[in-house]
Order: sequence, then C-alpha cells, then structure tokens
Amino acid sequence: FFWWQAGALHELSSRYRLSEVPVVGASAGALAATIGATGVDVPTAFELAASLAERSGAWERGAWGLVGVWGPMIREWLDELLPADADEQCRGR
Repeated sequence: FFWWQAGALHELSSRYRLSEVPVVGASAGALAATIGATGVDVPTAFELAASLAERSGAWERGAWGLVGVWGPMIREWLDELLPADADEQCRGR
C-alpha cells in the first residue's frame, strides 16, 4: 500500500504544502505521512528504494525477497531520505 499512498502524496504535494497540514498514519501510512510532512521527494524515495532492493538481492530471492533484509534496508532508506530534524518537523502534527 505504501507506493499507492506515496503516489497520492506526490500528486497532493503539487497542489498543497504538505509540510503545513496535519498528518497521521500507521505502518505504511506512517512512512507516507512522514515523507509528506518532511517534504521528501517521492520519485527520489522510489529510486533509492529500488536501488536498495537491488543491492540487497531482494529481486533474485523470489517470494523470500525481503525476509531478513527488510529491517536494515528500511533503516538505511529512512536514514538517507529524511532530514536530520524529521522528528521535530513531525512532532505535534
């Protein structure tokens, strides 16, 4: 569901200042809300995610693609994408 939400976010960001609207989410929605709240560029997020999946070998592993690599991969993805003050930008929203 995340990439569907991210696509909607990308379209909304062309019309609204998402850094100024309240956001909330759980699981994939929390990732989308954080990306929107901090102004992360969705195409950049996608390119980085694809690169990390490629590097981890996720595509070659079939149905087991993300088993054992998801946690470290998502941590690296967020570390590279989010600004250093992401927690402050999202607090109280």
